[in-house]
Amino acid sequence: MDGSKHADEPLTFQQIKDTLCGVCCPHCDHHNQTLTLRIQAADGLTIAECTHCGTEFVVVNDKLQAIKTAEKHLAARLRSVPCPGCDSPLFALRFRCDLRDGSCFFMAHCLTCGHVYRVIPGSEALKLVEIS
Repeated sequence: MDGSKHADEPLTFQQIKDTLCGVCCPHCDHHNQTLTLRIQAADGLTIAECTHCGTEFVVVNDKLQAIKTAEKHLAARLRSVPCPGCDSPLFALRFRCDLRDGSCFFMAHCLTCGHVYRVIPGSEALKLVEIS
């Protein structure tokens, strides 16, 4: 990336593409050549999508801001997904990291039945995988 940019300045589309050249998908670990970019017109977010597994993630400069932005984006999408256990749309969304393997993910806790799911974002829909 261009060292003359400050962390709070927005990245250009080309800078994002160049940065993602060395990045693997955070879900399936496939290399950058499976990532595609698009600008989401409604809110101006830059979304990277893995064409191998369909996982989407929001691209931003700052890591903490990335988590907050992704959480806001996922929370909005989660409102249209019913709980597989009870069909309720009421979830609490949390960001978590697994200390055993270093993976980070969002989990959704159903406020109605108490089931907990790992959230896997995809281009078409969110996938909820129950955490045991």
